[in-house]
Amino acid sequence: MANCHQLFLEFNNLIALDSKRKETLRTSRDAVRERIRRYFRDKQNGFVPKFHGQGSFMMNTIIEPLDGEFDIDDGIYFKLKAKPLQAVSTFHKWIWEAVNGHTKQNPIDKQTCVRLVYAGQYHLDLPIYYIIEGQTPYLAHKGRGWIQSDPREFRKWFNDKADNDGQLKRIVRY
Repeated sequence: MANCHQLFLEFNNLIALDSKRKETLRTSRDAVRERIRRYFRDKQNGFVPKFHGQGSFMMNTIIEPLDGEFDIDDGIYFKLKAKPLQAVSTFHKWIWEAVNGHTKQNPIDKQTCVRLVYAGQYHLDLPIYYIIEGQTPYLAHKGRGWIQSDPREFRKWFNDKADNDGQLKRIVRY
């Protein structure tokens, strides 16, 4: 039987996002985080956003797609004592307002996140959560309300399963 391991490693190098592109994504993400923090500081409504990266970027399984546009997901968490009185749509509206004007294209308010598009190169998805200490976070879903969702737990589970030589992550990329 033929040994194709080296071919797969070469393929992985072709599809994996390079470190320069990853740094660009981090810079964009950090600028958006600061913009959102500033919005809530100025708003003085008592909400303080925290952030937690999620998805393929944080799990190091992100790829260079054929169409060239890829995304990163950056969860926005509001630590609360109880379910918020404000509607899911209010939280979406706040995040939309916070990031509006950051890029040339207006943000897109989707069911589960606010999307910020960077001129066809990539987009940043901003899902919104509230969390009560010791409980599973709740995602702001415009169609279904607040639904339990914990991408942090999924990432932890995935990383616990991943091997040190990166084979699981390569398989996910393939």
